[in-house]
Amino acid sequence: MTGVVRAHGAGDLRHSDNELAEVRTSFSPPVKVLLGEAVDVARFVQAYWEPVRDASGKLLRPGLSLAGPKLLRSVGDEILELEDALQAAQTENVESASNPVETAPKPNSALASSEETTTTSAS
Repeated sequence: MTGVVRAHGAGDLRHSDNELAEVRTSFSPPVKVLLGEAVDVARFVQAYWEPVRDASGKLLRPGLSLAGPKLLRSVGDEILELEDALQAAQTENVESASNPVETAPKPNSALASSEETTTTSAS
C-alpha cells in the first residue's frame, strides 16, 4: 500500500492514495459557502498582514508578513479577484439559462417579404 504519512499528535495517520482521492472528489460544499470562506481568508490577510508592535518596538502580534517569502501579500487580492471572476461567470450562466437561445433562426424580414411576393405572384 502506497501511502501518505502525516504527523498528527502522538501517532501517524496513514492513508492510501485511493482513500485520499475519494475524500477529494466527495468534498463539494456549495459555491456560496466556498466564496464566503475565501472572502474571509482574503480579509484576514489584509487585516493581519503587518505585525503589531508597541511604542518600544516589542512585538504584540505577529503578522503574516513574518511567515516567509512563500506567502505573498497579494494572495488576499488574488482571492478577491478570483471571487469576482467566479461571481461574474455565475451571473452570466444564470442569465443565459433564463434567456434560452432560439433553436430556429428568425427569417430575415427582407427575405421573408420577397418570398411572400414570389408566392403571391405565382398564384
